[in-house]
Amino acid sequence: MTTDQPTTPTSCWQDLDVALIAGLDRILLYGQPGTGKTHYALNNHLATSSNPMRESYRLLCSPDMTKGDIEGLWRPSASEWSYIDSPCLLAWKTGGRLILDELDQAGGDALTGLLAIVDSNGSTVMTHPATNEEIRPIEGFQVIATTNAMRLQDLPPALLDRFPVRININRANPQALEVIEEPTLRATADAWIANPTMRVSLRTFFAFQQARKTMPLPTAARLIFPDYAEQIVEAVSLSAMVSGGEHVLERVLS
Repeated sequence: MTTDQPTTPTSCWQDLDVALIAGLDRILLYGQPGTGKTHYALNNHLATSSNPMRESYRLLCSPDMTKGDIEGLWRPSASEWSYIDSPCLLAWKTGGRLILDELDQAGGDALTGLLAIVDSNGSTVMTHPATNEEIRPIEGFQVIATTNAMRLQDLPPALLDRFPVRININRANPQALEVIEEPTLRATADAWIANPTMRVSLRTFFAFQQARKTMPLPTAARLIFPDYAEQIVEAVSLSAMVSGGEHVLERVLS
């Protein structure tokens, strides 16, 4: 199942639901930041019939990643050194879900190591650095990777090959949107995040909601949306009088 073609405005999260319910275990979510990709991966469809208590393990990728971030490393305590498994190995050993955030940021040896970690379960094996035991991912192991890359062509071909399911997340996560208490602001956030020219995120609207509790609307808009202050004031004001944030967005940007 590959869904790397543009999805309809409301289908990306439905596609992800369907993929996870079907048990597909290598999924890449791509698109602009701040849409709730990681929030969804951490909280949805974790339980399975074979592992009702499956947990998620998150690894934030960066250009400075090392082999230790992938395989684990030795750390000193008060009296001795102990080996700390990485999120990758913990997910392998427990049949958990590994969440690789900003996967495109990994480079060099780290990327090579991650390619091995996310390879198909029957094709990958590792010698544990501390015990020398041969380990493989157990049943239930799953990988959800996220990237803020807007085009799949920007990612290495070897990386894409590990993820047969690729979903363009082009709308805000409906569950994350519920954190925005005011329905009119929620509708505006949904519409603005879906507009690729706006470059705003859920985090921005969360901060705006908090600011509005202690300051006037124009002040909050100026502080949180310096490039779009007038538009956000008008959008919030108008959204109470029309049904659907999309209509508000069309009006204030025209």
